[in-house]
Amino acid sequence: MYFGLQTGWISMMSMQSALLGYLFSLFYSRPMTRQELVVLQTTAVATGTMPLAAGFVGVIPALGLLDYKHDNAHPVKVGLFDGILWGCAVALFGVFLAPPLRRQMIIKEELVFPSGTATAQLISVLHETQEGTQDEERTYISQSGSRVTRRRGYEALPAEEPDVSDQDSVDDGEQNQLENYDIAQSWKILGSSFAASALLTLSAYFFPVVFNIPLFGVYLAREWLWYFSPSFSYVGQGIIMGFPTTLSMSLGMVFGWGILSPLSKFKGWAPGPTGDMIVGARGWILWVALAIICADSFVSITPTIYRLLRSAYLTLLSKGAVVVSEEIPEDEPASRLVPNKWVWSGLLASVVVGTVLVWFVFGYEGIKPWATVLGFIMGAVLSHLGARALGETDLNPVSALGKISQVFFAFLQPGNVVANIIAGGVAEAGAQQAGDLMQDLKTGHLLHASPRAQFYGQMIGSVLSIFVSAIAYNLYTRAYTIPGPQFPAPTAYVWLSFARLIGSGGGLPDHIKPFIINAAVITALIASFKAQALTRGKWWAKWIPSGVAFAIGFLNTPSFTIARLIGGIAELLYRRRVARLRSNGEAASDVECTDRESKEDVSDHKSEELFRSLVTCGICLQLYVDPVALLNCLHLACGACAKEWLKSSKSCHECRGPVRGVHDSHYALAVVEAYHSVAPNSSLCQERTPEVIAALREQYKPGQKLTIGEESEESSDESRSDSSESENEDNESPEEESYYRELRLHNDSCPFCDRAGGSGGEFMCPVPCARPADDVGSRTVPVGHTICSECHRFLPTRSDLLHLHCAVCTRTTCSEFGKSCLPSLTAAEVRVELELGVLRDADFRGDYELPLTHAFGDNEFERDIFRTWATNTDFSLQDLFREILAFRGSSLPKASWHGNANEAIGSPYVSVDDKVCTSCVLDLVEASLFEWWICKRQSGAIELPEDVTTREDCWYGVECRTARHNYRHAMNYNHICRKTSIDQQTESHDSPENGNRYVAYSGDLNTTFPAFSPSAIIFRDKGKELSFMCSSVRGTEPLADIIPGKATVWGFGYGVYVYYGEEGQEHLQDGSVQLLIDTKGMHWVPASCGVVPEGCRPVVGGRRVSAGRTLELHHCAVWWYGQRVPGYVCKDSGYAAITWGGQEWYFKDNYELLCWK
Repeated sequence: MYFGLQTGWISMMSMQSALLGYLFSLFYSRPMTRQELVVLQTTAVATGTMPLAAGFVGVIPALGLLDYKHDNAHPVKVGLFDGILWGCAVALFGVFLAPPLRRQMIIKEELVFPSGTATAQLISVLHETQEGTQDEERTYISQSGSRVTRRRGYEALPAEEPDVSDQDSVDDGEQNQLENYDIAQSWKILGSSFAASALLTLSAYFFPVVFNIPLFGVYLAREWLWYFSPSFSYVGQGIIMGFPTTLSMSLGMVFGWGILSPLSKFKGWAPGPTGDMIVGARGWILWVALAIICADSFVSITPTIYRLLRSAYLTLLSKGAVVVSEEIPEDEPASRLVPNKWVWSGLLASVVVGTVLVWFVFGYEGIKPWATVLGFIMGAVLSHLGARALGETDLNPVSALGKISQVFFAFLQPGNVVANIIAGGVAEAGAQQAGDLMQDLKTGHLLHASPRAQFYGQMIGSVLSIFVSAIAYNLYTRAYTIPGPQFPAPTAYVWLSFARLIGSGGGLPDHIKPFIINAAVITALIASFKAQALTRGKWWAKWIPSGVAFAIGFLNTPSFTIARLIGGIAELLYRRRVARLRSNGEAASDVECTDRESKEDVSDHKSEELFRSLVTCGICLQLYVDPVALLNCLHLACGACAKEWLKSSKSCHECRGPVRGVHDSHYALAVVEAYHSVAPNSSLCQERTPEVIAALREQYKPGQKLTIGEESEESSDESRSDSSESENEDNESPEEESYYRELRLHNDSCPFCDRAGGSGGEFMCPVPCARPADDVGSRTVPVGHTICSECHRFLPTRSDLLHLHCAVCTRTTCSEFGKSCLPSLTAAEVRVELELGVLRDADFRGDYELPLTHAFGDNEFERDIFRTWATNTDFSLQDLFREILAFRGSSLPKASWHGNANEAIGSPYVSVDDKVCTSCVLDLVEASLFEWWICKRQSGAIELPEDVTTREDCWYGVECRTARHNYRHAMNYNHICRKTSIDQQTESHDSPENGNRYVAYSGDLNTTFPAFSPSAIIFRDKGKELSFMCSSVRGTEPLADIIPGKATVWGFGYGVYVYYGEEGQEHLQDGSVQLLIDTKGMHWVPASCGVVPEGCRPVVGGRRVSAGRTLELHHCAVWWYGQRVPGYVCKDSGYAAITWGGQEWYFKDNYELLCWK
């Protein structure tokens, strides 16, 4: 409250609460666990934020400023008893709003909630520091970017107690001494800071000039309020705010009190004393600050509203699609959750009791009961917006939400300023409190704390804070004038002024309107620019002034802002000094405040270990600067490093695959920014000095187009002259040569085709292969043919020749047909050596890893169990292959991503005598691993720890979707079992022609990709990344093209990319996407030449509008280059089309058509 009455700004203090709670718990014999510490900081946050949520720093002081002449209402003074009743009216509504929001935003959407995630990281680091290497938990990064704590896989215990060397004992002793010294120093710093601040405040009572130093002269201090209050509490607030925020406040101070205030005084617009809020300059510049706050707040919440409206619009736009939002299972047992009946009964009771108490405190003339009820309903709606904005941006735009509620009630009760303020305060209280508590629930989710225990903590903290806040406010009003010089309560004037403005439209000072309009427009433009820069991960975005902080500089007198600026500068200098000492190699003990021993550095060290693989460039092995992703492999590098690398190479620095281009990686940049905020003092951050970063940015600027395989001018000239004939023939210049053309089909005909229709060799092709006539033809595979995987010439696919192809992916080579491969068309042509051999003779005695990508339904814990068992028993891949051959007998079943086992092209099983390529052998082993492993475990042939074998079976078994993202659930329940639960029966209805689809915006799929069962995985990309069928909406209804394609989940740091083909090229979708994950009732049917097999009804995938005709498109799948790729087929075109390697490829036959059963 002290902080809020001075600045209108209150911090949640969640990290500080967790740190202090941890330090206090060290006095007990058993320090608090992670979960206990979460509940403690949850209770502390609920207690500390009540003054702001209940309006004791804004709404209540505003009611005391009412003027009958302006507002037609007398001032409302809230005493101790009325303050307690008002607190009881609004204290618990937000607590009951939080549990429903938790399931939607934390469990389903997995919003980040940066402060909650950072608090979880701090608590985890504190306990890791205490527990050391004996800690049974570790932290990892989930796909959505959240840091979570999970259990380690089991480790076999040695038979005998190992000996511990004396050196280890010494090291442990030194570590314990360091930790004890660490704790002692922390308490010493805390105690000395407390004593110094108390001493200075006490001296101000005897020497008042201490808090009123005329820093710029007596005249400026007396006439223009330019004096300085060197309070340590103000300086501490500046340290907490950070330098960027205090800098924004200082800029506002200079502009408001150094420019606008004298201008309004000398022009006669504010003739009264400078500090007068009615006729003085302070009251005049208040309106400019109000315009800035409103503009900045509305712009900050606009993206959230836009995303919600866009999602609803896209749902309505896809008329033919049924939007299916798959239910994501709760990751906590019912005994740890807040029951729904508690929530709904609590909401109802809080509204009823709150309405009665508000009526009792302010009377019927103050606000009508129906208006109070609407205020609670408005709060419920606004809490959704506020919590979502907080989860995405770490900013709860309560200023904007409060103004929205005031505007709403201005229409319902025009001219009633009291009702406007009270109803707006009720609505803002719910939104503010629900948003703050969501941060705590995010922390609890990451550290597996009980939501019900947190709920109890929130209730206890909120109820306790009712009395603490009311008593504190009453004591402050007795000791000080509020608003007054010591406690100006700036947000009170904001509430009252806005209520007057929208209530009557009058009361504006002279000549203020042009300044209000200009300030609002400029602020909106700057805020929009800053939002865009933050979205794109620009490092300089944090230095763009914050509109709200800038306006606070107007509302507070310079005495407050100067002290906070000193605190911000101290924080900046501290960090820079530590960085300089570290870069010079000096001991960290030389840093003042014992920086080396601080918990922050322990956090930096731990974060560096956890994040290193995510934020370091694979070329320079240092922190990313302007990272880029290489296409198509999407491996990352610094922009400058990639530029230098690609000058002399056309291959990726990690996978050595071909590179066709680069694009800026906003995901990687966001991870780097998060790492900067979590571990600013780590060695990775310190190595990237401003000079180094500036030099790298001189070499590469974001968005810059890079030349791949750049040569010297002389060699380039020779190459141009030597290859002029080939340029004319191909109509393509060397500068335009890229990966799009590096995989080409040879123009030479199939060696077994005779153009006259006869046989040109030992084999007869089904249809003579004609020479392609154009560029599109060069990417068309004719009927009865495939290509050589090495030289890309055409080869036949007759049924009696299948023994020359891989029995799974159908790939083959010229050598299998007794022919030599043709020479390369280009120097950089993609040539992959295909290893074909008899399945039973597969040899994995080399450097092979166990194929565990999707073996256990993406269950990381079960993979850890198997991997640890295999390591401890020296069980190799060759051993596994032999075991599975013995388990399956004479044939192995294909995997789900090889096609529907009963309907795929060819047999659903592969004989041990068939030829299979090495990669497909690994897939077959992976497909049978689960059945073999469950058989071995049930037979007792495998020895596993008791805590693994005694776990209760999960109802959903290997099909469980929760286990993929909830490590605790995966650890507590056994998933090496088959599904035993019965799915809830939904109301039967006929599916639409295009199936049940999930409709979303392509850019939102990174965070809102729907849940799916492992059995739904029917496509995998080059690196075994998951791919799903989808349709991209191009244009606007009713003439939009809807083109079937694929959505690939590349993994954390890369996101979800949606691809579709058009005019021979592969494109990335930026718009509405219809995902088809649910394929129940569908099957794959062999087809060719665009003909739908008799008796089959294809699944409608989309349409293409061309020349006044609407062509219906269907989903198809093609085996191409070792992958099963989804695409589309149109019966009028006579071929199937897929996208691969940046282009569209066309197939006359050998494709599968998705049909209804």
